[in-house]
Amino acid sequence: MDYRTTFIIGLGFFTVALVWSIYNVAVPLYLDDLGLSGLLVGVVMTFMYDLWGEPWIWIAVAGFLASSFIGGGLISKRAKALEALVASNGPADPGVRGGLQRLLAVSRIDLVILIIVIWDMVYKPFA
Repeated sequence: MDYRTTFIIGLGFFTVALVWSIYNVAVPLYLDDLGLSGLLVGVVMTFMYDLWGEPWIWIAVAGFLASSFIGGGLISKRAKALEALVASNGPADPGVRGGLQRLLAVSRIDLVILIIVIWDMVYKPFA
């Protein structure tokens, strides 16, 4: 066993691992200094690592889009309608109670989608 060669090869692996870790920490900070949002930083780094072919990325993107649609499209509209109903009929109105129950049901669906996205990003199925 040649200890010098083994040491040099080990030092090379150590150096690559160290530089890779610094790169993973530094690049998001540099991109953030450019004024990019967290979403854009993620998209840029996904392109840098060429991860767009991974199924877990597409699951996360689909979940993000679904949650954005539910939050921006459904929940906000229902909340505004519910606010107008409370202003006109008062909080004790049966329509308010039903509207609130529907709003909470949609919010629970959105929460389930976000939990699935978090699970997907942690465990990376099909990777």
